[in-house]
Amino acid sequence: MSFKTAVWTVKDGSLHAVPPSRVQRENDLESWIEADPGSVLDMPLALIGRQVRTASGKRIDLLALDTEGNTVIIELKRGMTPREVVAQILDYASWVRHLGFDDLDAIARQHRGASLDDCFKGAFDTGLPSTVNESHQMVIVASRLDDDSERIVDYLKTEGRLSINAVFFNMFDLDGTPIFVRSWLADPEEVAEAAAPAKRTPWSGYWVVNVGDWPRGHRPWTDRVKHGFVSAGGGRRWSDQLERLSPGDRVFAFLKQRGYVGVGEVTGPMRPISELRDSDSGRPLLASLSGRSLGDQSDPETAEYAVPVRWIRTVPESDAKWQDGLAATPQVTFKLKQPKTVEFLRNAFGVE
Repeated sequence: MSFKTAVWTVKDGSLHAVPPSRVQRENDLESWIEADPGSVLDMPLALIGRQVRTASGKRIDLLALDTEGNTVIIELKRGMTPREVVAQILDYASWVRHLGFDDLDAIARQHRGASLDDCFKGAFDTGLPSTVNESHQMVIVASRLDDDSERIVDYLKTEGRLSINAVFFNMFDLDGTPIFVRSWLADPEEVAEAAAPAKRTPWSGYWVVNVGDWPRGHRPWTDRVKHGFVSAGGGRRWSDQLERLSPGDRVFAFLKQRGYVGVGEVTGPMRPISELRDSDSGRPLLASLSGRSLGDQSDPETAEYAVPVRWIRTVPESDAKWQDGLAATPQVTFKLKQPKTVEFLRNAFGVE
């Protein structure tokens, strides 16, 4: 069954369908993804090229690196038959898999006017891993795929263990206001994890939570330590990432532009921070916190949400643990995989 997206509004207790519209120019979609892949695709990416010419003279719509330095091929359907676009992205992948550091650096310099390392640092605030392009992902961007193409993509990712996925973008017209809707065929992280596991660095079992860069509009680290929580807000694209954490998970706290400042264990699920109470006074936690709230607590979409954490060991901001080459990202949460960072943090915080 081909994947389809529908949108309704609720008025007077009844559903009212929002009529579909169309993206008038696919170049617009390509530009939107290029400008802000993190929010449009909900994938942390460092873009290194647009319309990248392959050895056969064909052009890849967008080429990027993920947080591990692996390549991501993004291809728009552009009116091709569904089977053609699947065959084309496989063709591109067969070329990309052989690209080394010098090849990718040349692409970045030609298309982005910056070195590969600078592109990576600009996206993730850290230097490149010691090795790049150990594996690759393929992402097809379309408004829809037919049944046969969905079946082919599913076969390639389940039986062929290839990291291939499709993301659908649809436009709807709500009383003259265009609404842009994104839907993934399969969870991108699950697809990447399942594909060719022997070629990918295994997950260490630790999460990293980005606790901001106080004092520029974030909760101070001292508040998070004293009251035992991590939080995010200002929009679902940030707060929803906390839902990835479950009770019992081990987390390292990362302070942007400083380093790692703590390790702890998650003790409960994500909740609106307005529902948490101070363990000493019993008062609402918000009344005990300093700093500006990370969202409007009256709006569920922008409200600040928190996850309770029992801190095992913490250090002040001034003693943040860092050295060049460690894993870092602007994401709120991510799975820690880089062996160098795992070893460094285990030694720095005395954890097994």
